[in-house]
Amino acid sequence: FRISALCALAVAVLVAAVPVAFYPSDEGVALQLQNVVEKRLAHLRASSRQEMKNYVVTGASSGLGWATSAHLGAIPKTHIIMGCRSMKRCLDAKVKIKPHPTSLLTCAQLDLESPSSIESFALEQVKNLLSVSSDGNNTDFPPIHGLVNNAGFWASHDDPNVFAEESGVELHMQVNHLGHFLLTHLLWPGLTREKGSRIVTVSSLVAVVPWNAEVGWFSETGREDSASFSSWARPFFEFFAMTRRYGRTKLANLMFAAELHDRFGGSNGSIVSVATHPGYTRSELMLKGLRHVPEWVRNLLHINTFGSMSVFDGGWTQVRPLLDERIQGGILVGPKYFTAGKAVPVGRLRDSVATHHWPFSRSKSEAVWDLSMETLGIREFGLCNS
Repeated sequence: FRISALCALAVAVLVAAVPVAFYPSDEGVALQLQNVVEKRLAHLRASSRQEMKNYVVTGASSGLGWATSAHLGAIPKTHIIMGCRSMKRCLDAKVKIKPHPTSLLTCAQLDLESPSSIESFALEQVKNLLSVSSDGNNTDFPPIHGLVNNAGFWASHDDPNVFAEESGVELHMQVNHLGHFLLTHLLWPGLTREKGSRIVTVSSLVAVVPWNAEVGWFSETGREDSASFSSWARPFFEFFAMTRRYGRTKLANLMFAAELHDRFGGSNGSIVSVATHPGYTRSELMLKGLRHVPEWVRNLLHINTFGSMSVFDGGWTQVRPLLDERIQGGILVGPKYFTAGKAVPVGRLRDSVATHHWPFSRSKSEAVWDLSMETLGIREFGLCNS
């Protein structure tokens, strides 16, 4: 018990202490974030453009996905499709958003654990729903101006099922990486309908840790043997195992964004691929992943406003790359002060020395791309019949 309490206290102190030396007030961050995007929003509100801008946001029923949808909904003539696993939670979340009178928010069911659900979402729901807000032509895929690969899964040691039912892939990797890989592939005709569409892939600060991401990781066993550990140590061992899997998927997200930029971005490319991380945002996902720690520690992490952000403020790290055309492809966007602060470019995905993520080689990201294609059965990325 003593060791458990000491470990929990160390986590709380570490989280609170990291940004102490350089972090301003929470109120100051909120004002900075507001100033970053306010001019852009004012320009959009004043514009006379007639076409509807279409965005797809995954994991939009709570947390950063909900905040991203709320921010985008404030922009005139914007259609946001909120992809959620639970339609009830999605509808409840939608009610809490007050969009611009000329904008539209639509709920659609998306379970990233299930390839068939992803296919239905992309090729049926999104295509048909966006046709309503475009020219009504159902023959071609309507344009998608932005895709936010936001949804995430972080299990704790008491989650019984750690494999995806349909694919048999470890669940963190299926939901966080492969699900978004497949979704982007299926939405490609809409994303490339007009040049300059933006794909924002959400990573995490846990990607700053070297998670030993090697080829073959998709087939890793879901639960490692903890029988040899003492009862007090077993939850921490299993939590670390789950956190390691989560961290590897977040590194895979960065690799995916980098490969998208290298293969399809650049000055002559059809898309702009950017990755983001939300720093220390007090999200529902964070609390879920920390269910093993004492309740008082979770409560402290949730209510602490020093060196952290609310999901509404953290959402700007995803909204700015969608709206700010000055942010080029291949960039990582995150909080200015590492765990919190206004959304700014914090480095390039291909940097050999990085402060906000663990560097990875081009050969490793290419290998993970090839393995993803093979696992999903995709012969040519972007061709839906492949």
